[in-house]
Amino acid sequence: MRWSISSGRSGQWLRPRADLELAWLASWHRRPPGGAHWPGGTRVAQVRQVHGVEFIEARRAGMEVEADGILLSRGEIGLIRTADCVPLFIWNRSRAVLVHAGWRGLAQGIAALAVLRLRRSAPPGEEPCVMIGPHIRACCYEVDEYLAGAFVERFGPSVVGAGTGRPHLSLTRATIVDLLRAGLRPTNVLDGGICTHCSDLRLPSHRRSAGAPDRLFTVAGIGLDPHAAGRSGLLPDGLPAA
Repeated sequence: MRWSISSGRSGQWLRPRADLELAWLASWHRRPPGGAHWPGGTRVAQVRQVHGVEFIEARRAGMEVEADGILLSRGEIGLIRTADCVPLFIWNRSRAVLVHAGWRGLAQGIAALAVLRLRRSAPPGEEPCVMIGPHIRACCYEVDEYLAGAFVERFGPSVVGAGTGRPHLSLTRATIVDLLRAGLRPTNVLDGGICTHCSDLRLPSHRRSAGAPDRLFTVAGIGLDPHAAGRSGLLPDGLPAA
């Protein structure tokens, strides 16, 4: 699976360049222009994110529901909002889960829990794949000694970078450690490598903007054609060819 990132008047997006019918993921600086519905009337499931480890089926989601993971069946769409936290899209051929993973959720094992929830509701033998979306990276994420120590205790020393000054925490590495402990194959973990804080893409970053309300909207689903969305205006102009 290969992934591309491009820019257009509606923002930035990531999506697979292969196996398009199976899964796709798109990210915008601002709310996607299609609003709360996919072309054809499919509802886009959203939740009230609370930095926890609760999951909800897309059909039961709503902004009054507190959760940080949306479980998706084929033909369903989920949306999460981030501004330094880790957006995760985990999928197999029949099910998917879209996850908002901040440091609090990661410290409680939300990445591994998402894999377990997906496996519990999918047919045996379907190995999940994971896409790690743009988030603040260790290069820019300074934390206090207490938080760094708590993450080292849970995930191992590789999650904290060496250097002078305050510890630099790698949410990326913590996420990957959690996913591998849940039994994912390393080759099935895909990472776009983009830092929300220092990337030239100027993505929303809570730390860089001192808490400004801008958010990165990440939309994902399985069994849907992103080109149909592009033709209807949900995706930005200039969607790269597969």
